[in-house]
Amino acid sequence: MSNPSYKIRQQRPDLTPYLFHFTSGSNPIKNIQSILNQKKLKSKKEYICFTDTPLSFISEQLKYMSQFPTPMYSQFGIGFIRDTLIAQFGCRPVIYGDKNELNYIDSFLHWRYECLDTSNHDFTWLREWRINGNTFDFSNLNPSDIIVVAPTEEELSNIIEDIDVDVEFEYDHCTREAFPYQVCTIKRKWKGIPLSQAETFSDDNKIQDFLEIQKIGEEIK
Repeated sequence: MSNPSYKIRQQRPDLTPYLFHFTSGSNPIKNIQSILNQKKLKSKKEYICFTDTPLSFISEQLKYMSQFPTPMYSQFGIGFIRDTLIAQFGCRPVIYGDKNELNYIDSFLHWRYECLDTSNHDFTWLREWRINGNTFDFSNLNPSDIIVVAPTEEELSNIIEDIDVDVEFEYDHCTREAFPYQVCTIKRKWKGIPLSQAETFSDDNKIQDFLEIQKIGEEIK
């Protein structure tokens, strides 16, 4: 790796190889399922938001938010390789500044601007990145470079697993009858990790190594 910062990033537990988008709304499970089915992120704003907060650090923050009736973010989300979003989709970090500084930023960069007022409006803790536009279509990305996040193993399984039901027959030679029975095969649609497990890792590079053993289409016992 010729990039001199690569080794530094590998050694920093506060950095992550991913960018994450967490759902919101009253039905976050339905929202994440819709995102995965359509392979699109949509926004009512002129940009799509992500965070570069490591998954191994963010669990407590999301648990705190979940206490509110309409939390800013749920514990269901989707992660993408950071460098892919930068290179292929123009993803960029937010530019924080006061209202006066906005006048010095060209209008074509306003989608990256976020007001910074440490007394009333300080969202720098979000470590936010954005993609310009109100839709992010990730249908052409390699599914192996995408991860799904859910609070628990059970909730994750309901999202990332594909159940195929087939009918086979058992033949009784004595009666010359065939008896049908169902055979269920569970295969992996998406890579994923529950937050309950992610918080046990010291950094996201180790999470990435853990996810490497997951293969799209593999049978899950």
